[in-house]
Amino acid sequence: MLLALWFTSTRLRRPRFAIAAAVLAAWAALEFTFARRLPTGIAARIYFLDEAPANCTLVRTRGFAAMVNAGTSSPRARGCDLAQVARHLGVWKLDTLILDTTDPHAFLGTPEVIRALRPARLVLAGPADSPHAKASAALALEFGSEVQFAPALSGALAELPPPFQAGLPIRPAEAPAGLAIIDFGTRPQ
Repeated sequence: MLLALWFTSTRLRRPRFAIAAAVLAAWAALEFTFARRLPTGIAARIYFLDEAPANCTLVRTRGFAAMVNAGTSSPRARGCDLAQVARHLGVWKLDTLILDTTDPHAFLGTPEVIRALRPARLVLAGPADSPHAKASAALALEFGSEVQFAPALSGALAELPPPFQAGLPIRPAEAPAGLAIIDFGTRPQ
């Protein structure tokens, strides 16, 4: 409050304050805009988050973000770690969250992922009668997500943009546990 009064106390300080505020606002807008973009020459990027026995895969293209399974090795965190990692990787909102209902570990981080990343669509792949699937669908509806069902994971992956509709690539065998990244360039290699 005192700082605001100091800036407004004389006429000379007002233009300086306005210029400084405008520069800071422009810098913040540019930082937020460019931090979410993929690097030049990259059309799509897949992040494999392997936290055995659970796993999570983030798929990013220009203008699209999806998560396949919300497994986390830290049940106490209930997905807070997944939401933080996703934000660090540039995903602030999910277009699609796909959960494999046959994998009990796929749901460990689902509540927090739905709350924090607000997926536009939740796709439950597999039998929809599991308690985890019902709870996830109810929570997604509560947060305004569209809920869809697919008979199997392969059918749910059809929701992803090309070239991932046929399936996701397999995590590289030489990749250490934790995070692995696969990039798809804008030009065929």
